[in-house]
Amino acid sequence: MYSMSIYLNKLTFKVTKYNNKKEHKILQRKYSIISSNEICIGNDLGTINNPKYNKYLKGRLSLKHAKTVGCEIEFLNVVELVNCGQTNKRFSEQAT
Repeated sequence: MYSMSIYLNKLTFKVTKYNNKKEHKILQRKYSIISSNEICIGNDLGTINNPKYNKYLKGRLSLKHAKTVGCEIEFLNVVELVNCGQTNKRFSEQAT
């Protein structure tokens, strides 16, 4: 079992919202780029996009930025601010 580093990162991500048209969900062409400080495991895009390590990060950001129908989140950039420590030993493999 392995432990992973926990970081406070400044995440930059693209939010594309859905619209309802004739009872179908359709992605809007417009999107917004948002930056926020989030605590997550890892400090690179590969680890942050991996649901094995950051299980609830995308869901939490989707709930925060979606209005009524929903949205899609795509991470663009990660800037490490602070290393906050280590998790307990719960991962079967270490991230590269």
